[in-house]
Amino acid sequence: MDEDRQLSREWGLEFLERGRRSEERYEDEILSGLISGQLGIRAQGLYRGLGVGLSLLTVLASCTLGCRCTDHVLENLTRRFINYILAALRLACRGYYDEAIALTRCIAELLNLLQLFQCDGMRIAEWSTADERTRREQFSPVNVRRSIEALGATPLINREAYAALCEAGVHLTPASATQSHDLEGERVFVGPHLSVAGVILVLSELGFMLAEALPLANHLFAVPQQHFDAGEHVRTSLLNKVGLGEMRITNYKAALEWFKREANTPS
Repeated sequence: MDEDRQLSREWGLEFLERGRRSEERYEDEILSGLISGQLGIRAQGLYRGLGVGLSLLTVLASCTLGCRCTDHVLENLTRRFINYILAALRLACRGYYDEAIALTRCIAELLNLLQLFQCDGMRIAEWSTADERTRREQFSPVNVRRSIEALGATPLINREAYAALCEAGVHLTPASATQSHDLEGERVFVGPHLSVAGVILVLSELGFMLAEALPLANHLFAVPQQHFDAGEHVRTSLLNKVGLGEMRITNYKAALEWFKREANTPS
C-alpha cells in the first residue's frame, strides 16, 4: 500500500512537472519570436506597445503622478485592468488560449465600464456606492452598453464582440470546446499547446483594449498633457498594428481558416 501511494505521488508530481516544463519551453519560444520579430513585425509591435501602455497605466494606478486623495476606486479598477492584461498575456505565451480569452472578456467588461464613467462622471459614484443587487442590475455588461448608447456614444466592446469573447473563452459549446486546437485537425491536446494563431489573437485583442483604455484613464485621472500625449502616441501605434491584421475575436473563424490553409500549403 505504501509503495502504491508513493508511486501515485511520483506520477502526480511528474505530470505537473512535465506540464510546467512545456509551459516554460513554449513561453521561451514565443517571447523569443516576439522580441526578435520572427513572429512578424506586427506581433513585435503589439508586444512592445503593450509594455509601454501598461507602464503608463501603472503610473496612474500606483499614484506615481501624485495621490488624488480619494477612495482610490479608479486606481483599483486600473490596477485590475493592468493585472488582467498581464495574466492573459502570460497564459497565451504559455499555451493557454481559451483561458487567456476568458480573462480578455473581463478586460472587455472593465473597458466598457471605464467608457461609461468617462461619458458620465456621475456614474462612478453610483457604481461605487450601490449595493450588490443594484450594481448587478444597473451595471451588468449589457446595461453598461445600453447606458453608453443612451449617452450618444458607441460601446468600445459591442454586443457582437462581447458575445464572441464569451463563447470563445467562457461559455461552452461543441465548437468552442475544441477551439484551442483547431489548427491540429483531429488531434487533441490536454494542457499547454503552442499556437502562433492563438498568441496573435490574444495580442490583437489586448492591444485594442489597452489602446482604447489609455485615453479613458488619462481623462478620468486628469493627467498632465505630457502623459496624455504619450498615451495618444501608444494608442495610435497599437491601433495601427491591430488594423494590419485580420485575427480578431469577431472574425476568428475566417482567420483560422487562413492559418490552416497557410499551414497546409507546400513551401
